[in-house]
Amino acid sequence: MNNTRLITVVVPVYLSAKYVEKAVLSLVNQTYKYIEIVLVNDGSPDNSGDICDKLSKVYSNIIVIHQKNQGAAHAMYNGACYGTGRYLMFMDADDWLEPNTCELALKAILEHKCDLVFWYFYKEFESELYNYPPEDTLFTKTQRELFDIFDIK
Repeated sequence: MNNTRLITVVVPVYLSAKYVEKAVLSLVNQTYKYIEIVLVNDGSPDNSGDICDKLSKVYSNIIVIHQKNQGAAHAMYNGACYGTGRYLMFMDADDWLEPNTCELALKAILEHKCDLVFWYFYKEFESELYNYPPEDTLFTKTQRELFDIFDIK
């Protein structure tokens, strides 16, 4: 794989000062290094936007967009429009990724010629850890098949 930024990761940021740095560092420290990170500060009233700006000064692959509060969907849309990668990924500001996540996602895309890649995740709630979906699940469906599964018209 060449050094073109194939993956753009869009992260909507709102009231995430406690989490956003861990999220961004999990992206910066990916084994697949050629990612573009678009942080969209959605008018957060805490210092999330300042943290995003600070991180963008340290890491050259981070772009920060500041907008008035319009909600996560609008922030994701704006980030997606701004990104330049061939493949688009979304991540919440209070999430983090295992170091090889982007590498494995890109590998799945290229091997299976996928339109969409999902992977399992863990959710921590009241000290309990839940796994969604089971770790051995790999979706290799076409876009139409996925739309049918998720009942998207």
